[in-house]
Amino acid sequence: MRMNDKKAKIKAIADYIERAMETPPEKLGDDKLYLKAAEDALENKPRVWQDTMIWLRLINRQVNHLDSLEVVNGRIAILAYMGKYGLEHSDDKSVEDLLTIFYNPTQPTVIDVEGLKDFDSYFEYPCRIEFTPAAHRKIIGRILHDKMPSEQIDFYLGIEGSSNFGYSELYPALKHVLQTTNDEHLFWTAGDVLSIIWRLLPDSNKELDGWFNKELYDIFWSRVKDNHLRLLTSENIIFNDSLSWVVNDPDCKKLNPELWKQLEKIAKDEKLGREDVSLESVFGQVCNIRTEKMSPSEKFDFVAKYYEGEELYNFFCRPETIEEAEVYLDKAEDESRFTQAECTEIVWNDDDPRRSWWLKTIRTVEMLLAEPLEPKVQEFILEYVVEWFSGICRSHNDSAMRLLWAACSGAVKQSKAREQLAEKCRELLSSQDEDTTPIDTALKLAQENIAFRSFQTDDLVKNLRKYAEMAER
Repeated sequence: MRMNDKKAKIKAIADYIERAMETPPEKLGDDKLYLKAAEDALENKPRVWQDTMIWLRLINRQVNHLDSLEVVNGRIAILAYMGKYGLEHSDDKSVEDLLTIFYNPTQPTVIDVEGLKDFDSYFEYPCRIEFTPAAHRKIIGRILHDKMPSEQIDFYLGIEGSSNFGYSELYPALKHVLQTTNDEHLFWTAGDVLSIIWRLLPDSNKELDGWFNKELYDIFWSRVKDNHLRLLTSENIIFNDSLSWVVNDPDCKKLNPELWKQLEKIAKDEKLGREDVSLESVFGQVCNIRTEKMSPSEKFDFVAKYYEGEELYNFFCRPETIEEAEVYLDKAEDESRFTQAECTEIVWNDDDPRRSWWLKTIRTVEMLLAEPLEPKVQEFILEYVVEWFSGICRSHNDSAMRLLWAACSGAVKQSKAREQLAEKCRELLSSQDEDTTPIDTALKLAQENIAFRSFQTDDLVKNLRKYAEMAER
């Protein structure tokens, strides 16, 4: 069916989403939610395109976990594009056909410099995209000289990273965007890519680490300096994100003693409550300050007063030492101590009240495995999981594969323990006459992630400061 009237198209796409979701939009908290997604897909907005790509990467195991809101947003976004496709194409495609069209894990669309003249057309529908190094450099030059529209920059920064172009060359463009844009979604997208760079830089290189922390502070301080002492949530997303970056900068204490003293004052309050600091990321740093001299176990118990469930374990999903990792794993294990017979009951009974405890244990371990942690810490967690495998998975192949996918998603280095975990999964699936191909696919993903992180980290160490300083000249 073809329609020319924009409002009619939006309504038709929104109706398609509602039928597929089987949930009225008001039940998700916004009665115009489906209409907004339909309009964004029809108008080709970066937000809905990126929500779709993140969701497609999840179902293709390119990312390991999304929170519930991201899953809902992604599901709505992909349905919006499916509805749009149905309106604009006469051929009938199955869901599987469309997913393959929108996301082919092995064959991305490659864009060179010549292809940039048709930039917008590549983002009409979800699509895996790679730019050639020459195309990357052309785009970066346009960004630095303010010759690229915000929406195009947003699309560009929202593509998947690859091992054919280093983040070091992209950094000056990110910095420029974060210092100049007033587009809240573009600001968020650029900050998301910047956080990847932050995670890829090795903590062992103290000189580079210190330089980069100062870079982060300078980028975001200009956005908050006139209002920072309020430490309150603003309606301005750029202010909120910037304040979060500043207070969580590892060198904040040195770079802004006044702000740090205020955070310390809040942390010393014996009647501390989350309502005392309305910006969530600031409260998290207040908790870190308050627990600075506590043991990992004491810190966990303190933070558990303010956070619970997945939110609590998300707070601790990036342990920096083996001692921290062991405490958090033990805490998770204590949440779920059942006999084999009990576990079998829990696995197959969705209404069993114990199921949430068991699933929380799986989710906690999954979150730790999926983080690209310091190699020694990551190996300890993998060894812990291998030893504890029968207790965690309870002969349940879905749980076993969840843990393996997480371990491969977070892979930083080659790991004997990861291979052992894969073999345990293979034995389990074989014993139940299940297909073991997903195990090989997961291990291939691990190799791709190791190659990506190795390439990008080496490139950042060698070239990040060089490209940053070249751009400042």
